[in-house]
Amino acid sequence: MMLAVVAAQLGFFLALPSLFSLLCLAVGVWAFLAQVDIEEGVLGQRFGDAYRAYRRSTPRWLKFDRTTDA
Repeated sequence: MMLAVVAAQLGFFLALPSLFSLLCLAVGVWAFLAQVDIEEGVLGQRFGDAYRAYRRSTPRWLKFDRTTDA
């Protein structure tokens, strides 16, 4: 969901390019990245090794690897 918010902010900037929309995009991306870091830290503390194993097996944003397991 957070990635969709950033995409919407990017769309806002592309639809109405201005200093204000650029500032909204920059602040939004910064806040998004800060929130992700905070949440990952809390999850790491709460779930420990299980969460770290999950992070190793799951892409952070999007999976672009097109290989198959077959």
